[in-house]
Amino acid sequence: MNTFSKWHLGAFLVGIGGGLALIFFLVGGTGLGGSLDGTGVFDSSGRTGVQEIPDPPKAPDFALKRLNGETFRLSEHRGTVVVINFWATWCPPCRKEVPDFVDLQKSMKDYVLFVGVSLDKGGAEKVRAFTEKFGVNYPVVIDDGTAAKKYGPIPVIPTSFIVDLKGRVRLRSVGLLTKEKLRPVLRTLARGEALGTVGPPFQRVGDRFGARR
Repeated sequence: MNTFSKWHLGAFLVGIGGGLALIFFLVGGTGLGGSLDGTGVFDSSGRTGVQEIPDPPKAPDFALKRLNGETFRLSEHRGTVVVINFWATWCPPCRKEVPDFVDLQKSMKDYVLFVGVSLDKGGAEKVRAFTEKFGVNYPVVIDDGTAAKKYGPIPVIPTSFIVDLKGRVRLRSVGLLTKEKLRPVLRTLARGEALGTVGPPFQRVGDRFGARR
């Protein structure tokens, strides 16, 4: 192999390596389960490491059927801190964070409620089998496009929104969310106290839902 051919082969291999590294960063390294719109990126308009905004936006209401046939309506849970988690059974970080959510729901059930909004396309049986396997102890609904449209765009999962006692969206988290990060935030909101400065993985939302700051 001549020098010119070796140079091209080396450049080709470097390009492949760089591409794999980029994929790892976008998907694996950041705790992101996958792109829902094919872009592999997400909207990061929420700012991190900033103080409270004066008037957090009201959480868009939605009503969806639970796996048990009952209707879950967000507005009926005013006075409780609600974690809205957009997820899917095929998403590795979604599967990883569910046990933490189960633990938090069990220990904080008097003032916190998780709701899993499944974006699976395979029907309820697959989702039901997952919830039974993982012992999910909070409401799970299958989105018909309503919730994702109101809270979106949601190009990557898992994505979670935290709603305070007054029904306002206080934080958004994109990617894997652990109980170590989530527990102190939930406790603060449950006491009705100001969050102060907040850092990753949490993001602020705008003055009204979806607005940029």
